[in-house]
Amino acid sequence: MTTKDPEMAPGTGRQYARTLETGDRYIATDLDNKRHEVTVSTITEHLDDSNSVRHQYADPVDHAHFTYSAVVHITYRAPRCPHG
Repeated sequence: MTTKDPEMAPGTGRQYARTLETGDRYIATDLDNKRHEVTVSTITEHLDDSNSVRHQYADPVDHAHFTYSAVVHITYRAPRCPHG
């Protein structure tokens, strides 16, 4: 993973959705505008620089779609491999 904006380097709190990786937890909103903490299961990147994020099966929100500049509130970062 490469950081594209040094002002929002991978961490917790408000971060770009494009920095999400498998195992990260963040706050998602369901169709009734209720907030839930969810865990990223898979990410699909699209040619228009957007991405689709699937959440773990047990999470109350199934998936989300983010534009390149979307910001989310990340509560936990999964450990990253030091070798990239």
